[in-house]
Amino acid sequence: MSQFTVEPVPGYDDDILNEYNKLPLKCADGLEALIDSLERRDPSIRDRCGLLDDRYEIYAIPIPDCPRRCLVISIDIKDKSQPRALHGTLLKNDTTCDRGRRLATRQLKLINPTWET
Repeated sequence: MSQFTVEPVPGYDDDILNEYNKLPLKCADGLEALIDSLERRDPSIRDRCGLLDDRYEIYAIPIPDCPRRCLVISIDIKDKSQPRALHGTLLKNDTTCDRGRRLATRQLKLINPTWET
């Protein structure tokens, strides 16, 4: 039974669907399993990137069976009734959290937000 709702940021549904359809089958299956997992439990603190705009915890979570990609999500810590936001997948490297922060900033339409790692 789901405890949390996990959804794309409103207006970015098609972007997420297109990205999903372009993933190799193993990655798509791993992404689906990861999203199911995020509906039941919190992401690991190891995958936390930082706090955006004093409100959104940003995570870059490795996708099971897809060692080169991470799923970027945000959790609104000031309004727990909001769905966990899917921002997309990124190649995993030293800049994944920074790119995830920029992706979330753009999709959430934030202007010059604060960032705490």
